[in-house]
Amino acid sequence: MSLFDDAILLTDTANSADPRIENADGDAVPRELLYSQRMTAWLDRLEPEAGEALKLAVRAQHLRRWEIRRDTYPVGR
Repeated sequence: MSLFDDAILLTDTANSADPRIENADGDAVPRELLYSQRMTAWLDRLEPEAGEALKLAVRAQHLRRWEIRRDTYPVGR
């Protein structure tokens, strides 16, 4: 397995811990895992030749997001 594959696996594992669950085609999926998968699919459509750095950035942009409540951020951020 490559470093990139390891990074994707670690990202997906972290996002799989999201306690918030959404329905995706009849399956219960952790929300941030589903979000990262959807964003990866969009990147593949928009930029099929994207490099590993961009692919990882898209996949990990909301890494463990549920741990920091949005109301702790300043308004407009």
